[in-house]
Amino acid sequence: MKHQLLALTLAIAFISSAQATTTLQFSASPNGATNFANAAGTATNGMLWGVVIATSASFSSGSYDTFNPNVSGFLNSGGAATTDYYFATATSTQALTGPFFNGSEAGNGGITTANNVPTTGDGVSGVVSGDKFGLLWLPTSTAANSDKYGFFTNAAFTLQSSGVVNYSSVFAGADPIRSASSTIGVSAAPEPSRAILAALGLGLLTLRRRRRR
Repeated sequence: MKHQLLALTLAIAFISSAQATTTLQFSASPNGATNFANAAGTATNGMLWGVVIATSASFSSGSYDTFNPNVSGFLNSGGAATTDYYFATATSTQALTGPFFNGSEAGNGGITTANNVPTTGDGVSGVVSGDKFGLLWLPTSTAANSDKYGFFTNAAFTLQSSGVVNYSSVFAGADPIRSASSTIGVSAAPEPSRAILAALGLGLLTLRRRRRR
């Protein structure tokens, strides 16, 4: 019986250590992360945001393809998979107010905390402690896909092994407007019906010209 209890305890300890997650804190008194904005440059509440983790030495270059901001997974660029992992926080930007965020530290378009962000050994291939990360936000919380998004990173943004890690000092003082100015890399293909109609119209125009001749 003792051997069984010891084995069970060791198994639980192994699972707990292998599945390490962390909490990233971006707004903590007295510093508030604000002024995350839409494509027009207006600090906006209610935008979805997530964390992008660079599982290689740096972030992939180029713009990301259309993706669902509610679903975690590796991002694509130009139709090919990248080494950048997007973690959906299921959280939206908000107004930071109250006694903790007075003056320049208060405002709209605030980002607060990302819970249970993956780190080493939690099942996400390539994600380890020390990886660089950035913040990605979309100017709408209703559409699954958007043609614009914003991205922000900082030299201090590196993943830690576990626990609550505070990055709010990055946002000390008045934050500049950070617009959602990056364009999704893949444009939508024309609907089949429209393509057929366009081809049919071109054919009729060619036939009409031949008749005139």
